[in-house]
Amino acid sequence: MFTKKASAREAARASRGAAMLDQVLPGWEQYVDTKTLDLYSSQRCVLAQLALNDRRVLSHGPEWLCVTPFAVGMTYLREELRRRRLPSWWGIEEVGFCPSFFGDISNGGLRRAWTVEIKRRRHQTKCKAKAAKALRILPVTEQEYDLVA
Repeated sequence: MFTKKASAREAARASRGAAMLDQVLPGWEQYVDTKTLDLYSSQRCVLAQLALNDRRVLSHGPEWLCVTPFAVGMTYLREELRRRRLPSWWGIEEVGFCPSFFGDISNGGLRRAWTVEIKRRRHQTKCKAKAAKALRILPVTEQEYDLVA
């Protein structure tokens, strides 16, 4: 069944996964290409794209040539969660890293939900950068403020 919007369940799962990545890999959204995102692919899913494009994940583990990029990304994420003493028990379906094997979550809907999460974070990053730039041009000292006022 093809729908234009992600279901509430799909959106919730992608949101949980994105929040988890925010804690472990700030700025992760810059490394995921939403045009090629395919959650059934061990080469083009969120974790695989991070493993292939983000140096923090890319440099992880000597087993790089023996496993899929998805496995490298998943291993990195679990180890970082443990290292930071964050809850590390989760199912990859519960946090939206793959569609449901039982058919209740579709690849298309979950892909749309991840795309929304990624675009939202990219927009927030852009707004924060603009705000930081605006703050840099504000007067810093009282003397400078008097010159402007």
